[in-house]
Amino acid sequence: GLAKLYTEFLRAEGFDVIDSDNADRFDYEKSQIVVTRNDYKKGTFLAAIMGIDTKDIVIDNASDVFYDLELLIGIDYRELSSYSNAIQHYSVVH
Repeated sequence: GLAKLYTEFLRAEGFDVIDSDNADRFDYEKSQIVVTRNDYKKGTFLAAIMGIDTKDIVIDNASDVFYDLELLIGIDYRELSSYSNAIQHYSVVH
């Protein structure tokens, strides 16, 4: 599904994807990035690659996790500029 598609795409873009589970729910209207370790710059870098507006970056400093970013793919995924690139990458790899 989408998790696998974007996992492979983001790894090819140089990201260390450590987990690619489904989100806690499936009704996110907009894709968003959660910055969990005070590194907004990494969040904006991922946003640029994904085609996610920076207003859809959420800061969660209260989170006690070991990863820097969390990517939540919303129902707008087909509108992301990265979608066609991810599809093309996936087609080449498989």
